[in-house]
Parts: sequence; C-alpha cells; structure tokens
Amino acid sequence: MLIAAADGRRWCARNVVVATSAHSRPVVPVIATALDPQITQLHSSAYRHPNQLPDGPVLVVGAGNSGAEIALDLTGTTTGGSERVVYLAGRDVGHIPPLGTWTYPLMQALGRAGTALSKRGLRGGAEPLGRIRPGALEAAGIHRLPRVAGIRGGHPLTDDGTTVDVDAVIWCTGLRPDNRFLHLPVFDTSGRLVHHRGVTAEPGLYVVGMPYQSSITSHLVGGVGKDAAHVVNRLVRCPS
Repeated sequence: MLIAAADGRRWCARNVVVATSAHSRPVVPVIATALDPQITQLHSSAYRHPNQLPDGPVLVVGAGNSGAEIALDLTGTTTGGSERVVYLAGRDVGHIPPLGTWTYPLMQALGRAGTALSKRGLRGGAEPLGRIRPGALEAAGIHRLPRVAGIRGGHPLTDDGTTVDVDAVIWCTGLRPDNRFLHLPVFDTSGRLVHHRGVTAEPGLYVVGMPYQSSITSHLVGGVGKDAAHVVNRLVRCPS
C-alpha cells in the first residue's frame, strides 16, 4: 500500500494498522447553521474552559458524559456579577454503577454478546453517565431541557416548543471515526469501515480502537489492548 503524508512524503508498506481512534471527527447537526451568528458556538471537542464563552446564558446540547461534565464545569462561573445560567438539553441517559477493577475484565468477557446487548440498550443514544452521580446536575442548579429539535428565529427550539434565549451553544453531539484518508474499497454504503475484529477485506489493512470491535470496551484505553493483540497475532500468522 502507498501511504502519503500531508507534507508530501510517501512510503510503501505491506501492512498498515489504522489506529486513529473512534472519536476524531466532530459531529455537529445541520441546524447549527441556522443559529443567530451573534450566538457563540463550540463543539465539545474544542471546549477547554468557561472563559472561551461570552457572558450570558449557555445551552449545552446533548446530555451524555461530555455534555453533563461541561455543564457542571460551567456552573458557579459568573457573568456580569451574577452566576451564569446553564441549560442542558437532552434525554436522561441514566447512570452506570461505580467502576471497579472488575469492570474491564467483565465487559471484555461478555465479548460479542455484550456488544449486541449494549447496542440494543443504547438504541443509538448516549452512553450512561459514569463519573457524575445521580442528582449532581440538579444540585448544581443546571436547568434541564428536552432535546433540541430545531431553530426558531435564530435560537434553539426544544421538543416541547420552547425557544431558548442564550449567548452561547456547546454542541455535545458526539464524534465519529474519520477514515476519509483511506482511498480503498473497505466501506459499506453508509460510509462505515467494514472489518471483522480489526481485519479488513483489503490485504494488509487492519484497524484497532473502533467502537464495539470485539467488546464494549474496544474503543477505550482499558479495552483496546485485547484487540491490538488479536491484530498483531494475525499479522504474525498471516504476513501479507
């Protein structure tokens, strides 16, 4: 395979392992383009601290782990001498129990069966909250809202018909793998990279760190090692 770098350098390789993570391409809904240009917009991947935002109310869109943690980070900050108003829009995704040393071994042991159950339970939604315990968001004074369904008059519109007047919006609407640099016939009709436990149909092309590659933990630091070992063992047994 020919690998071309952005600076013009090129290499040829018999085997290539794509390990560019499952969360490298921000997802922002199309409705974001209809927001009033006076409203500051950020994706969660670009958020670092409250000082990035103007004074005034903030709407965090997406109540998964990123959204909930950013909303908590914004509480207690002041704007114009008063405490900033923070809205968090999105469904309640629930909570997972406190994690222990048993967590990763158990999720890996569940393997493909655990993956199927997890996908069915999430139904395409956000993963349950981990570090944030039940009641923490409400105790912090965060205003919960239904999911954002559209834009009205340049402002976010929620499912219940409420227009939210804010000075900033943070889109915590997820990330996806970014494999656009691969110019090979390894994608399905929806653009997903097709593989079986990290082995693609293209000879010599492998992948690690993809969501649910072999278990619920495949895209996490604590779980990617098992999949990496499988790919390396395949390389050793069947060098291209």
